[in-house]
Amino acid sequence: MRGFFGAKSIPFYVALCCAAFFAYFSFAQEKAEAPVDPFAQIRAQLSQRIEEYDQKIQQAEAFATEERAAQLGVSVQELTDHALRLRETRSVFEIHNDAIDMLTETKRSMGAVDAEIASYAGLPEPPPYTPWFVDTFRDAVDARVTQREIAQRSLDQAKDQANTAAQELKKVEGEYSVANEKFTMNKDDAQRPALEWAVQVALAKRELWQTRKNAAEFSIEVTQARVELRDKELDLADRKRKDAESKITYRPDDLEARRKEINSEREALEKERTEADLQRDKSRKKLEDARVALDSSIEDEEYAVNQAAVDLRRIEAEAAQEKSLLLRERMDTLYHITELWSARYALHTEPKKFPLRQQRERLDDYVKSLAASRQTQELREDVLRAEVRELGERLSQMQQSVNTLDNTQTFLKLRTGQLDQIALALAANDRAEKLTQRVLTEIAEVEQRQSLGERLQQFGETAQRIWDRELFTIDARPLTIKKIFIAFLILAIGLTITRVITRMLRRALNSRQHIDRTAAATIERVLHYGLLAMIVLFALNTVNIPLTVFTFFGGALAIGVGFGAQTLINNFISGLILMAERPIKIGDIVEVDGQRGLVAEIGARCSRIATYTGVDILVPNSVLLERNVVNWTYNDSKARHSLTVKVAHETDSRDATRLIEKALNSHGQVLKTPEPSVLFSEILDNAFVFEVNFWLDLRTTPDGRIVSSDLRHMIEGSFRDAGIQFVSPPKAAVTAPSANKDEGE
Repeated sequence: MRGFFGAKSIPFYVALCCAAFFAYFSFAQEKAEAPVDPFAQIRAQLSQRIEEYDQKIQQAEAFATEERAAQLGVSVQELTDHALRLRETRSVFEIHNDAIDMLTETKRSMGAVDAEIASYAGLPEPPPYTPWFVDTFRDAVDARVTQREIAQRSLDQAKDQANTAAQELKKVEGEYSVANEKFTMNKDDAQRPALEWAVQVALAKRELWQTRKNAAEFSIEVTQARVELRDKELDLADRKRKDAESKITYRPDDLEARRKEINSEREALEKERTEADLQRDKSRKKLEDARVALDSSIEDEEYAVNQAAVDLRRIEAEAAQEKSLLLRERMDTLYHITELWSARYALHTEPKKFPLRQQRERLDDYVKSLAASRQTQELREDVLRAEVRELGERLSQMQQSVNTLDNTQTFLKLRTGQLDQIALALAANDRAEKLTQRVLTEIAEVEQRQSLGERLQQFGETAQRIWDRELFTIDARPLTIKKIFIAFLILAIGLTITRVITRMLRRALNSRQHIDRTAAATIERVLHYGLLAMIVLFALNTVNIPLTVFTFFGGALAIGVGFGAQTLINNFISGLILMAERPIKIGDIVEVDGQRGLVAEIGARCSRIATYTGVDILVPNSVLLERNVVNWTYNDSKARHSLTVKVAHETDSRDATRLIEKALNSHGQVLKTPEPSVLFSEILDNAFVFEVNFWLDLRTTPDGRIVSSDLRHMIEGSFRDAGIQFVSPPKAAVTAPSANKDEGE
């Protein structure tokens, strides 16, 4: 004992105690720093539920027999569906468990991002930064934006799934309550197995939707955390982008270095394309040789071998040809990328000399061409993927054999190689499109910073370009918007001058009484159309438009006449005939379709007739030529009117005649030539009948009813003074018009 606790052993014991204390302290610290899983209890519960459902699934699948189905009064399919439902519930538990891992990893990533945000003090690379270096941070921001949108869509989808699960759970809970109540209230032992089975089915449905609801609600929590993580990642990426953009420079030596890099890529592609062209030529040669061998085949076995060889060589030739084309497209894309970088540097180094509008239009067209090329390549990619899928399935179903005629594996390899080439072409396409869009964005930013004078200048250039835009060509002469505008301007001014001249001519002609109004209107129309023709020719000559333009429009006019302009042309020609032959003149009194009036105007399409009721009638010129029209003033303007007067038998017929003649002679509008007449026309049982005829000038007295009314007043007054009585009130007698234009009234 003394040796064990001796003085020489004290340092050893002290060291031993220190080591033990240090080991304990380290163990305690590691235990304290070890992360505590907050979902340990949920994981344990899910694992337990998964084990329970493994047993339920095993039991349900074992019970899915004809005998069990007969006992329960159901089909075997229903028993199988129940087992599948249990398996689906188990899968939801596994999904829930995976979501826990996802949430745990998301929170860890969020902590790492928070730490990076807290410690971020700028980019580690020293400035200045080249544009392509800054583009990497812009690409990172674009990627974060896309990831954030995906996370938000996942969150919305999780919310929809949770709502759907809650609604379905409410419905199946009602089904479970009904099934459980039937089972509880049942007293028939024969129905007990079937009712118990219904309860199990309803319970399985309820547990399935309850599990789905719980998993969807937890998925909402996971996706919300991922949205928050994406927001923080986006914020950090945006800060880096802004820092990089604040120190960006555009130096000529950087541009030259960039060009050299792209040239190196292009040279490598050129070398690869040369090899591909050689391989393409070899493949074509092999294909021709195989076809020659096929044509010279004699036996069936030999023919089959040669046919398989032709198919193989054809696919090889197609693959080689497509590879060569795609490599050429990638080389062209690199040429465009070089030009884009040159334009980008020019935009930032000499913005005032940079043709903003022209470059923007050119780049817009290039983006459209890239989109069309990408669509074609994606369609080709879809076709190849379907073929690769089919070949893979065929290869997996094939048995190992010594059949040397089958080329499925070779075809699969060739098609897979084509897919790889299309993927590279699409990547080059996306690279060019992204750079083009970036340059377009920078052009828009420069345009926004332009001064008012620069914007006005750009607007003027745009207007000038639109002004000189060619619409189409006639006889190798371009027809532009400018020419059309000038032509219409000349036409508008010419029409105004034509109206003024024709108005002055009309006034001059109307002021001369010896000139017929219809002749004056004809002269006016001829002058009007002649001036219009001269103006049209002058406008065409001014803007250098050839007269052959009428050849183009003549066909359109002919079609228009054939499909609906016949009436218009007919009326126009009828108007010319009316003005030339003059069967109806301005100032004539005509009657058309029972309407009488004065011809006020003979136009190009229709004529205007002013009726005595104050209403103007527009009659198409063709109607005046094609229908029966009464022209009361064709030869002269005189028309006969008639009155009938009945007096009692006690009246002296001579006295009555004298008084009527006195009234006719005393009225100023009754013409003396032809002389009016009073005829003792008829003796009735109770009256003497006198027919009174008189003539009027229709130009001065177009409405004879007024004169007839005046004469009745005068005759009635004279008879009253003379004591002559009427048998009945005077009544106008209407007679049919005669050949000498008698008008009965």
